[in-house]
Amino acid sequence: MNRLTRSLSQSTTGRGSLLLLVGWLAGVGAVAGLLAHSQGQSRQGLDERFDARAEIASRFVDTYVADLVTRQRETARRRFTASQVGERRFQQTVTDAALGAAVLLDGKGRLLRVNPPAPQLLGTDLTAKYEHLRKATRGELAVSKVVPSAARGVPVVAFAVPFATPQGRRVYSGAYDVARTPLGSYLKNAIPISPNRVYLIDPSGQVIAKNGRALREVQNLTGIDPALAQALRGAQEGGFETPSGTQRFASRDVPGTPWRIAISVPTERLYSSLGGSSRWLPWLAVAGFALGGLLVVALLSRFLLSRARLGEANAALDRLSRVDALTGLHNRRHAQELLEGLVSAARRHDMSLAVLVIDIDHFKQINDTYGHQAGDEVLCATATTIQSMLRTEDGVGRWGGEEFLVALAGADGDGAGAVAARVLEGVRAARVLADGETVGVTVTIGVAEWAGDSVDELVGRADGALYAGKATGRDTVVFAAPPAPAAARRRGEPAPPTRA
Repeated sequence: MNRLTRSLSQSTTGRGSLLLLVGWLAGVGAVAGLLAHSQGQSRQGLDERFDARAEIASRFVDTYVADLVTRQRETARRRFTASQVGERRFQQTVTDAALGAAVLLDGKGRLLRVNPPAPQLLGTDLTAKYEHLRKATRGELAVSKVVPSAARGVPVVAFAVPFATPQGRRVYSGAYDVARTPLGSYLKNAIPISPNRVYLIDPSGQVIAKNGRALREVQNLTGIDPALAQALRGAQEGGFETPSGTQRFASRDVPGTPWRIAISVPTERLYSSLGGSSRWLPWLAVAGFALGGLLVVALLSRFLLSRARLGEANAALDRLSRVDALTGLHNRRHAQELLEGLVSAARRHDMSLAVLVIDIDHFKQINDTYGHQAGDEVLCATATTIQSMLRTEDGVGRWGGEEFLVALAGADGDGAGAVAARVLEGVRAARVLADGETVGVTVTIGVAEWAGDSVDELVGRADGALYAGKATGRDTVVFAAPPAPAAARRRGEPAPPTRA
């Protein structure tokens, strides 16, 4: 009986021990499985955040190109609408914009002006030779293929922008060495993981710009990075093998251009934050559930921290697309959006609205005399003075170069004139020190009261009043006349501005 009891007891203990062993192994297996799943999720999260960097980079390029094209079109509208565009005026405009080369065409593609100068080409039809110019003469914004610059042979691209003049459509096309622009600097710092490769390429695979050493000649991605070029033919993102190891890549099309941005990093560098190979995770689980739990918390914390950093990067990109980096005011793109919203609200609710276009007098002379750093200080001081004269609900932005735009919601012509007078006096009273010398600054202000016209017409009237003030001696406020009747506008007969 005792023997039977001991036998049953031993059998029960054996079964219990076996169950405990099975339970323990099951628990260890579950923990190992959870850790392996967490590892996989973390790798997936790192992949997604890396791919998101390509998306952020493409948005940045899109924003930069849109602002560049807007500035180029506005320059053309201000400088090249006369029936005859002087050679000196054209060459100075190209020099101020730091363009490698530029052309001005009429609506039929015939050359009106060219930089570098080539008088023998004037009157030549360039549209048969250059596809981007042919598109632009049809009214489309066009981007050229990558070509070597005439001066240094480095890769350049040209933006051809059509614009309307009283003589009909014209096209202004300027060539840029992208590597020497702020966009080139951005590409060098777009990816925090090192080493990395960043390329901006055109539809034929020619490299427009890249990080690292600048290109000295036009090259195809196939010649620079053949493995990445091959990978890009089959997918938008993924991995590929090189003699030095596996690479992770991602690419995105740049909206509004025919370009594509591509980035790649070694996978071992991308996954270095995971802290080891997945084959060791089951052994770490055997060491104890507590240690495994700490590892899961660490991985989760790292994942959340990376998501927060990505959110910060997106917020910074959004701010970059709206704020002028030098003055802290709205940039032109955001100021345009705000003004369109105010015009829409004024039309819907029958409210008053006025705009001021403000230009710093003799700004080029300030730069030439005191240097560009002093010029930047003058811009910032003027921006601060203008902003201090406005209400919270008023909008102000840097419209371009030394020009500012102020939108006064609910203000009629008299109210806008009072604000303009305060700004005029405030800027006169402000002083900027440059190399120990006091720089006196004045501005000329064009004022236009909204009268049911479009945003472009409203700003155009204020701009016309501004130029009238420049012509009559500067340091003044000039009011724009109400818009001409529709029939007169169709004939191109704007009403003249009036002095304040």
